[in-house]
Amino acid sequence: SFNSFGDVEDGDHSPAVYLGHALKSLKLETLNLAETRFTTAGVKYLLGGLKADESLVELVLDGNALLVDGVKACMRWRHSKLRTEDHPERKLKKVSMVHCGAEGFAPIDFEEATPSGRYLLDMSQPASHKTIKKLAEMQAEGVGMFDRKVAPLVLQAKARRE
Repeated sequence: SFNSFGDVEDGDHSPAVYLGHALKSLKLETLNLAETRFTTAGVKYLLGGLKADESLVELVLDGNALLVDGVKACMRWRHSKLRTEDHPERKLKKVSMVHCGAEGFAPIDFEEATPSGRYLLDMSQPASHKTIKKLAEMQAEGVGMFDRKVAPLVLQAKARRE
């Protein structure tokens, strides 16, 4: 940690590029890249290398400057790798991105037992549908509520064609 491993300033000779290539042939359960100076560009090489991997259980990217675009790229990748009823062969359970320069948008995994938090939901993903449905049910049941003082509920949507 605390190195420049995730830096892509050297272009094709960057450690992030080499790692992305190496990960295409490795099978890992945990990959901890906390505080390794991964940027948005570097994390895209990393995710490209992990594209075909179905063995990864946990990816830790805490303390890297992923910013909003890097966090969003990680969330799209995460949704494609999460274990679901439809894909029981997948093993991914956790992607941690604490202090990644997108704290206002930083996602946390939905845990029904401890649902408080901020969520970044991509409504093109089934996992996000389940999360918002459960949160709305909890509010309707009176066991939770959306706190508009802390973070407004914002919906960005495309117009529906009728």
